[in-house]
Amino acid sequence: MKIKPLVAMMAVLATSVAMPVSADIVLDKEKKVSLFGDLRIRGERDDSEKADASERDRERFRYRARLGVKFAPAAHWQGQIRMATNSGGLNSPHSDFSTDNSQGADFGIDQAYLTYRASDDAAWMVGKMPLAFWNTTETFWDEDINIEGGAFVYTKGNFTFNATYAVLNEGGFGRDTSAFLAQGIYKNGNLKVALGNVSVDAPSGVFQAEQHFAVIAEYQYNAFQYSAEYINSDAESESVAYTLQARYKISDSLGLRAYWFHTEAFSVLGDGTYGQDDFPNPNSTGVSNFEGIRLQLDYQINPKIAFDLKWFDMERIEDASALSTTTSDAIFNEPHRTRLQFNLNYKF
Repeated sequence: MKIKPLVAMMAVLATSVAMPVSADIVLDKEKKVSLFGDLRIRGERDDSEKADASERDRERFRYRARLGVKFAPAAHWQGQIRMATNSGGLNSPHSDFSTDNSQGADFGIDQAYLTYRASDDAAWMVGKMPLAFWNTTETFWDEDINIEGGAFVYTKGNFTFNATYAVLNEGGFGRDTSAFLAQGIYKNGNLKVALGNVSVDAPSGVFQAEQHFAVIAEYQYNAFQYSAEYINSDAESESVAYTLQARYKISDSLGLRAYWFHTEAFSVLGDGTYGQDDFPNPNSTGVSNFEGIRLQLDYQINPKIAFDLKWFDMERIEDASALSTTTSDAIFNEPHRTRLQFNLNYKF
């Protein structure tokens, strides 16, 4: 196995000297405009068994860079614009290390939105922005994907309500593909639970599922944290996803995580298109039709710098040839695949 370069870089980054802590850079005297950003260096090794029983292995190094501006144009108003590498990718703003690869030159708008806070309890948002829908493992929605549309968030005491309208695909003179999401969240002490639903409005024959119901729960107990997610769609088959997560905080700087994933082909939004892509997928979307485990070690070097090491092991649930037709590229169809990955993250 050609794994020595990856292991060597992991060792160097894990023992890096901590850099000074820094905050957002204020750009004006009134402190209404500030600069922020982050940088990630990633290495990963994939070992896969293809559907025809041949091997397909890969080792690569990647990077992600994001730079943004926060501003307050008027009372009750806030705005944010952020640029990112590989901004044309759906849910992975990462670019490969390669001098002759122009992917990193695709540096464009990643976020651009305004927020109006009508009161301490209510906020309206419009533009290209993070999805206002809480989930613990990105099974339901990959946090790298910023929706384009509008949202309303209302918080009162222990209760939060989110409502979002998102344009998933602008159809020009034809019919758009859009989604309406709503979620209620209740938090009491160390317990947090949520119920949510998504309705997708798409042209006929695009996706197998158009309705998705999600139940999410998280519980904190001393140094332990547990979470569970259950998702059910209206697809005629392969409509269920569930994840289990456990975390243990060894110290202020060191932690462990373990996940179990079961994501059927048509269970999550866009038949898997908009879900997490941490588990390997040959296409540039989320991934569904798999079950697997993820093990993770977290090391917080200082408040701004963090290192993590992840192991993924996944198997397909059904042969894709036996599944109903969908436009989604997220359907995993390799019998078995593993990934070893590390990330060094810096933010300011």
